[in-house]
Amino acid sequence: MISHPEKSILDRLSDNATSWIGSTSSLLVHTLFFVGIFSLYFLHVNFDAILLILTTIVSLEAIYLAIFIQRAVNRHQENIDDIEESIDDIEEDIEDITEDLDDVQKEHDDISNETVKKLEQPLDEVVAEIRESLHELVKEIHLLKKEKK
Repeated sequence: MISHPEKSILDRLSDNATSWIGSTSSLLVHTLFFVGIFSLYFLHVNFDAILLILTTIVSLEAIYLAIFIQRAVNRHQENIDDIEESIDDIEEDIEDITEDLDDVQKEHDDISNETVKKLEQPLDEVVAEIRESLHELVKEIHLLKKEKK
């Protein structure tokens, strides 16, 4: 079975960040952020300063997102490698089980052939053996009854 070690804080942060970036709330937050940054122009903030701040923030966000995404990809690749290893182990087990089943089938066939040969005895011989056994049992019963009296 595949074990899943507890994730570090950074791994959880990476997972949460990559999940959130693809969400509707992320789209809304980024849209509001860009509208807010550009609205600084109407508060008489220099447009070059606005673009410098915006470019810096977007660049830093892109760098961190790239790192988070790569960490998530690396962890997923480790999981895929673990799964592939488990599949290889299962395939080996299946091959072993198949060989064992073939051996059991061969033994079953051998036993079945012996049983069929025994059953091929003429029915008259079997009936005669049963009658003889019954006669002996009847004699023994009579002897036991006589001894009991």
